[in-house]
Amino acid sequence: MKSMRSTLALTIAALTLGACAAIPPAGPRVVALPADGKPIQMFQQEDVECRSYGSQAIAAIDPQSVSTYELQQRYDVAYQQCMYAKGNKIIPQQIAQTPYYRPYDYYPGYGPYPYYPYGYGGTVVIGGGWGHWHH
Repeated sequence: MKSMRSTLALTIAALTLGACAAIPPAGPRVVALPADGKPIQMFQQEDVECRSYGSQAIAAIDPQSVSTYELQQRYDVAYQQCMYAKGNKIIPQQIAQTPYYRPYDYYPGYGPYPYYPYGYGGTVVIGGGWGHWHH
């Protein structure tokens, strides 16, 4: 029973400490394409080299001091610089934006629908209900 408590305590401590550290990137989140006429084998070799360069660029950063997003950004910048320096194409990524939904349209000539607080102006049903009522 005592070992189970200590195991539980260690697990909770590890999860608590692990939650504070930024997760290192698994790879780039940018799209790189080989230059025109470049053999795919050469491009793949450069990709491996630039992934290593990106990892080296963030190796000195304390994961406790930055967010996972910031760590990924720094990795991506180093990877992009490396791939671009080798003559490859970098496809710009659009920043994801929250879509804007305009308010729903009203019928022409009518304004916004009035707001009625709870219990005001509701529908009253007399004699309605679920199913039939029998004696």
